[in-house]
Amino acid sequence: MAEGAIPSGGALAVKSQGDEFRGVPVLGGIAERIAVELGRLTGKETRSMVLGHLQRGGHPSSGDRVLALRFGAAAIGEIANSTASGMVAMRGGDVRLVPLEEAAGRTRTVPVDRGIVCSARELGICFGDEPERHFSPA
Repeated sequence: MAEGAIPSGGALAVKSQGDEFRGVPVLGGIAERIAVELGRLTGKETRSMVLGHLQRGGHPSSGDRVLALRFGAAAIGEIANSTASGMVAMRGGDVRLVPLEEAAGRTRTVPVDRGIVCSARELGICFGDEPERHFSPA
């Protein structure tokens, strides 16, 4: 069940009301509500599972961990040594501060005709933009 799902006649599942910076509720908890209700209705043991990063790409690799370390160190360095505001980003192999105006307020798309998208398509991964009946049933 996706965050933000609302039961018929029910209320939005909210983990917290958010923080002073974002001011928006943090969604979450609908899966646990459904598990409890399914258990009540079926008399069976039920559990919910939050996939988190696993759903979005698997276990972190050593490269993921090193990148997180570099981002964290750069962010702390900017806080300690600068009055500039922004976010840390990887640019040309370097981690640097990018102004928020440059990072937010626009949509960035992935070119579908090159790079990792083409490699994924060659492996048979479907992105949903293929013509109907593009993939044969197994």
